[in-house]
Amino acid sequence: MDSPVALPAVDLPLHPFGGPDAFGIVGESEAAWALRRSLAFVGPRRPHVLVVGPSGAGKELAARAIHRLSARAGGPLVDRNAATLPEGLVDAELFGHARNYPNAGMPERRGLIGEADGGTLFLDEFGELPQASQASLLRVLDDGRYQRLGESGARTADLRLIAATNRSPESLKPDLRARLRLTVEVVGLQERPEDIVLLQRHLLRRIVDQDPGLAASPDDARFGEDFVTAALTHPWTAHARELEAWIWQVLSTGAVPTPSVAMPDATDPASVGDRVDWRAWRGKDPSQIPGEVVAACLEDNNGNLEASWRALALSSRYVLRRLIKRHNLAVTRRT
Repeated sequence: MDSPVALPAVDLPLHPFGGPDAFGIVGESEAAWALRRSLAFVGPRRPHVLVVGPSGAGKELAARAIHRLSARAGGPLVDRNAATLPEGLVDAELFGHARNYPNAGMPERRGLIGEADGGTLFLDEFGELPQASQASLLRVLDDGRYQRLGESGARTADLRLIAATNRSPESLKPDLRARLRLTVEVVGLQERPEDIVLLQRHLLRRIVDQDPGLAASPDDARFGEDFVTAALTHPWTAHARELEAWIWQVLSTGAVPTPSVAMPDATDPASVGDRVDWRAWRGKDPSQIPGEVVAACLEDNNGNLEASWRALALSSRYVLRRLIKRHNLAVTRRT
């Protein structure tokens, strides 16, 4: 009998159980360890990276880990939220401009690409970048060539792009998406509920370290059974960021937040009539997609998982599988 094929080992440094690892990631769930394995593989590779996941789930932590694990760790990590780039000045912000351009007396600007030379450029909320600006990045991603505004000659920058988005990867310009050859998925709290208590304790420690006058501890009774029960039933939309806001509410009022229940909007086209229109949910946050929407999409695609996750514009087939498991759906195929 042939011996089983051994997958190459990935060196994952150990950290105190339940505490943050070397990159600040907290969690002992399978999803948390899958993220660590993904980062350990992607970090040392050369291709540009797309980090996907809902807002507040930890995409910035993942990006910083990728930089630290790469051969560029000694170089700069230039980070910018793409949604904050002023409309009409995106190219100037990205590529920079020559001195005296566009007006006399204007100082030279290196631009984000020039600043990231020899290191990593991390653009958060990358999906908010206009399609025209996405197109202007293609040559940079291919061979590092770019042109500052007001200059006739091309420059070259040696950089690696890490683009993060809470949108579907399919929303990006296709030829740009093809250049982001590596993908890292950061899942939300609904996909890793066993990590919520660990993350709450870590966030509380961090808050108290910064403000010792709060006189709270990880064993604070205010974060007991009622808090955990509420946290496990809440449909998180901003994830770790929202959990930290919950902690502040408990510290300031003593009251445990009331978990909300995500219900489809009666005016939403996906909830009109007896037949669910799953197409209206394409590209939306997976944590907000109701079970009936997933079921309708599966039915229309004859139970084909590959076709269904692409139809809903999810980031991967694994997101669809988790939705099926969460909503306890049966997948059947017509003969």
